[in-house]
Amino acid sequence: EHNQRARVPSFDPSIVDSLYASRILLEALCIRLTVPRIDSADVEALKSTLAELDQVAIHMDADAWEEPHRRFHRLLVSHAGNSMRQKVASYADQCEYYRRLYYRLVSIQTARSAEVIAAEHRAIASACTEGQADLAAHLLTRHYARTALTVLGQMAPEFDPVAIRMALQMVGADTPLSDVPSSKRQTRKEKEKKNVTSI
Repeated sequence: EHNQRARVPSFDPSIVDSLYASRILLEALCIRLTVPRIDSADVEALKSTLAELDQVAIHMDADAWEEPHRRFHRLLVSHAGNSMRQKVASYADQCEYYRRLYYRLVSIQTARSAEVIAAEHRAIASACTEGQADLAAHLLTRHYARTALTVLGQMAPEFDPVAIRMALQMVGADTPLSDVPSSKRQTRKEKEKKNVTSI
């Protein structure tokens, strides 16, 4: 009967705006703290998790995608403090419904949409393993913004995500990558070389 149908969480765009703005602000800090501390084990973990995500993406299975996807994002903040990592995990839990909704929205479009997600993940991982903390933060925060704005654009196109826009501005990710100063895209080796020559 109609009254027996499963209940779906009501969609409140202000919650999406608030949650993703909070993630952008917190995880921009956490990934910047993590990147300088990434070791060979972290690099291998990122590579294997990306490979797993690529395999899952072939089948467009949201349930199978969720666990390695969350693991990937945990790795990006793995060297931030325990308190911050717990808060990141809490936000990730609260975002699960919207994340799954996003995955369904892109999966019913084209394979190209899934490729965009995979490319964003690979770019973030690459920036991390190359020691480019500012670039990693830039890519991660815009990745979150894309997720939230895609969902909002489909579910509440009239809503103005002012918190997300302000959060992006605060972390310096409100401009396209091509506008990011080249100094923010230096590799770890380039930064070390610069530090040595400046002594």
